[in-house]
Amino acid sequence: MIPTKLANEIKEQLVKELAPEAIYVGPFYKNRDLEILVVVNKPKSSRYRIAVSGHLALRNLGIGKSILVYTKKEFAEEVNDQSSDCYDMKKYGKKIYAKA
Repeated sequence: MIPTKLANEIKEQLVKELAPEAIYVGPFYKNRDLEILVVVNKPKSSRYRIAVSGHLALRNLGIGKSILVYTKKEFAEEVNDQSSDCYDMKKYGKKIYAKA
């Protein structure tokens, strides 16, 4: 699983930069990119721009990462589809942030 210190850094930076509804991280493996799924309410720009902003916010962590962006509605629609990234993240990943 992802180290707590790293999870807290990711959460802090992405919340400040993206104002997400939720953040999930996939199982953490050495020598592999960390998968991060960000759920946003209503995006103010494209998924690509949101993901790039996330990468820039996390650039000083010194790890490879892959950032996936879903709207709240898309996440809710796909979370029960066993072939989706949303399902995998909810089942096997760890939720490190949920907007109160």
